[in-house]
Amino acid sequence: MTIEMAVKACRETQYKGWQMVTFVQKYVNKHMKYSKNNAMELPKTAFMHGKGDSRQQAWCVDYILKQFHIHSELVYTTKAQFYADLEKKQPAYEAGHVWCRVRLNDNVKFVCSCYKENIPGKVNFTPIAPVKRYNLLAQAGSYLDIMVKNSGLFASK
Repeated sequence: MTIEMAVKACRETQYKGWQMVTFVQKYVNKHMKYSKNNAMELPKTAFMHGKGDSRQQAWCVDYILKQFHIHSELVYTTKAQFYADLEKKQPAYEAGHVWCRVRLNDNVKFVCSCYKENIPGKVNFTPIAPVKRYNLLAQAGSYLDIMVKNSGLFASK
């Protein structure tokens, strides 16, 4: 499935506002299994292959939302606390993360498709480090990080 086909499927729902945001978030989660196996692929290609990391998934959510003139921006943190359970908030692990910050009217909510139980404003992580806009410098850094990790240069023995 292409990202354009996803936009068409979302448009056919005729949802508006947060209902559309929720649908897009769930749609990307359903059609993109979380994976770091294809981290070097462009987000559109990762979507077509049905898998991607947080950066690729967030880009797809952001792209689709913008087709409906919904204000979305990619943001990231170098360290977030993730939870195995959305309600109990039991710490599972810490990692860097990319997601969307969506603004509708005067409401701003975090939107992340990486965990199926997430809904706008209720996600399975808490940023520990500062939240920043995902820009070209952050993108270059994340690709460099992926290349270093995939090279095995710093693998523990």
